Amino acid sequence: MSNPLTTAPTTVSFTSADRVALTMQALDLLSPEERDLVVWFAGEVRRNSWSHGEAGKRIGIDGSNIGRIFNGNYAGNWQNVLEKIRTFRHLQAEREKMTRAEFVETSVWERVRQTCDMALINQMPAILIGVSQIGKTHALKEYMRRSHHLVRYVRIPAGGTLRDTLFAIADACGVGAGVNALRVRARILSALNSRTLLIIDELHQLTLAKPMTAVKVMEFIREILDETGCGLVVCGTRALQQELLQGQMAAWLDQFEQRCITRTVLDDRLSDRDIGKVAEAYGVAEKPDGDTLKVLRTLRMNRLVKLLMLAGTLARKQEMPTTWDHFMAAYTAVNR
Repeated sequence: MSNPLTTAPTTVSFTSADRVALTMQALDLLSPEERDLVVWFAGEVRRNSWSHGEAGKRIGIDGSNIGRIFNGNYAGNWQNVLEKIRTFRHLQAEREKMTRAEFVETSVWERVRQTCDMALINQMPAILIGVSQIGKTHALKEYMRRSHHLVRYVRIPAGGTLRDTLFAIADACGVGAGVNALRVRARILSALNSRTLLIIDELHQLTLAKPMTAVKVMEFIREILDETGCGLVVCGTRALQQELLQGQMAAWLDQFEQRCITRTVLDDRLSDRDIGKVAEAYGVAEKPDGDTLKVLRTLRMNRLVKLLMLAGTLARKQEMPTTWDHFMAAYTAVNR
């Protein structure tokens, strides 16, 4: 009897990325990058719960061909389909960019980008540590948005079980989660490969789980590395460093850490240069005075951005350019 986890299905009535990936492996006429592009689109279809008809409209082809594409038995011009998917991916990224807060390439972004690049290119794990609200998660998601590779991002559930974590990873990898955890585990492994980067954020949440759960999760993360050869970035706060990497589990986790190509520890505060870049992106070009700078140096990225957005709202009401006076007015208003 054939193994359903290793045999490509003859019909595809779903769009789980691992199933499509298995089908794509048999298509010698496509390059690895082109196969990944189809897998990415399958993930988008699943994430948005689109029917094949809806998916076809998104890229401008007949919906009846979507199933054939995911099955690998499409008889038309594959390069035409791939170009349509590339165009859709670009438009999708631009639309997401328009609905998000302004992204500024700070030093946090540069260090996150370098860490992710190293992990992906060298197919090795990397550790990224930084305090909450410094902008690391925003930068990780921006990396995923910009990348031309398959980048999968998952947050570890707070205090969750191994099953919770497995299903979270499965969802991030575009895999349909079933009731059988062992089957989900196998399908996650089949959805990742050496051209994929898996980002596991909020790993410090394992400190809230039972010790045995934390061990099992980390063991599965190591299994992912061994079985798929994917790049991996694990990210968390100081608790990851203090309670997992240097705490009671330190000896057990030492082998994992020794395999990491890099360990990046972000600064706890934004530099004055980064503050200036963010402020300029939100329309404040002048330099802050001494009192304002003291306030700015106490803020982390998320709060700085929110206050600058509030300052911009105040300035528009007064039909004026945004200044640090507007910023300080917003700061005073929210700290009464």
